[in-house]
Amino acid sequence: MLTQPSEISAYASHHSLIPAAHDLDTLFSNKAQASNWSAFASKALSIFHALRLSLKEAQQVIADQQKEIMILEKIADTDFLTGLANRRQFERAFNMEIERVNRGKSRGGLLVMIDLDNFKQINDQHGHQAGDECLRLVADLLDAETRSLDVAARLGGDEFVLIFADADAEIAIDRTQEIGKKLNTLSLEWDGEEIEIRASLGLRKFAKGDSVKAIMSAADNTLYKEKEINKNNSFTPKKVEDFTHQLFKGEKISVLTLHQ
Repeated sequence: MLTQPSEISAYASHHSLIPAAHDLDTLFSNKAQASNWSAFASKALSIFHALRLSLKEAQQVIADQQKEIMILEKIADTDFLTGLANRRQFERAFNMEIERVNRGKSRGGLLVMIDLDNFKQINDQHGHQAGDECLRLVADLLDAETRSLDVAARLGGDEFVLIFADADAEIAIDRTQEIGKKLNTLSLEWDGEEIEIRASLGLRKFAKGDSVKAIMSAADNTLYKEKEINKNNSFTPKKVEDFTHQLFKGEKISVLTLHQ
């Protein structure tokens, strides 16, 4: 607590409240005015009132700057096209989740890599605006299907990723199976045509002792296998019964396979 005139004046000067600080110096050095207690008290109250207002203004400036910083951080972590988290935010979130798992603060979960199989075809046949709308459609679905503690991100191009954090892996796999069905029955109405979307998914459970690099590599490998399976399949409307779920428990790897 500031009690001495010198302390109050120094505080005001340090916090750029220069006019009030100068007034305080003048007031406390004016012995004639100090002898008149009524005038001295009135002037001191006026100066302290000015100091309080200046402090409130400074606090408001700081609060506004903090809000701007939060907005800028949000922009830096967001994919501008889809509104999902971007690669930067995904990498930060996934590293934090693995750290939590390895400290025993999370039971683990599931990483899901997603790639659109026919995105180049959509761009070539319908244009990049149609392709962008398809990406937004996929992003909206992923965002709607995830919990607040999960992460849905766009890594770039037509690559997406989901982190099911602190989740029972088997339940997360079932959820992903449903997401896979919905993804592969998505379609976009564009210039009087229906553009169907097709996606491959690669899954990897993670638990204590796993590393980010190993999990990413395993999920990417299953995604590659999935795309190879789907590459030569004819692109026809999907049905729920076209999907099968295959879990390799020994390798802790899950694969969604689309049979057509």
